[in-house]
Amino acid sequence: MSKNQTILDKQKTVADATSTIAAASRTYAQDQIKNAAAEKEAIGKQIASQLSLEEQTKLKEMSAADKDVYLAQYGVYDAALANEKAVTQQWGMGGNKGRALNAVDQIKQSFEMDGATLSKVPPRSNSSGLAQVYDVSKSGSGVKQFEYHPGGGSGHQSGAPYYKLVLTNGREIRVIDPTKAFQTGTITKNQTYLNPKGQELIKINGEWRVK
Repeated sequence: MSKNQTILDKQKTVADATSTIAAASRTYAQDQIKNAAAEKEAIGKQIASQLSLEEQTKLKEMSAADKDVYLAQYGVYDAALANEKAVTQQWGMGGNKGRALNAVDQIKQSFEMDGATLSKVPPRSNSSGLAQVYDVSKSGSGVKQFEYHPGGGSGHQSGAPYYKLVLTNGREIRVIDPTKAFQTGTITKNQTYLNPKGQELIKINGEWRVK
């Protein structure tokens, strides 16, 4: 195998590992939104079954938004609707710590399925303790460590979360949501920033753009 081919293979495995982070985050977030919507739908059907035939016919002719307004007069539906809206707002890459825990579990499983061994790194004594950091060994991807930080905490300038991969060659790859107020500090030549779709980002005049 040529040296160039080896480099290309290594780049592909790193890209796959990075995609795993983005995909795990998106999949889990989408599941939460679907679950909240399904719960609201089930409650709506239960309420509709108790309405008169005239009301049921009227309900079927409504748009989804009008149906929500109509059914929200029932407290149980109103609560489910509020929950769906809250989940839709909160469960993205910038979701809460509970979502992050599950996304990190999926990432760990992906590495382990490829034969890697992971060990959790204890937080530094002078840190906020919010970050979840794992050393990765025996990974063909060239990743030696991955981290999830929910944002905030001591020494962290923004509340925006991010995922970070540290490679065996010293490079760092960070997956961020460019729509959030993520502050980088000085970007070094060893750092690469990607959006959740895996596209490389560059910062121009304070704004993130796809390279």
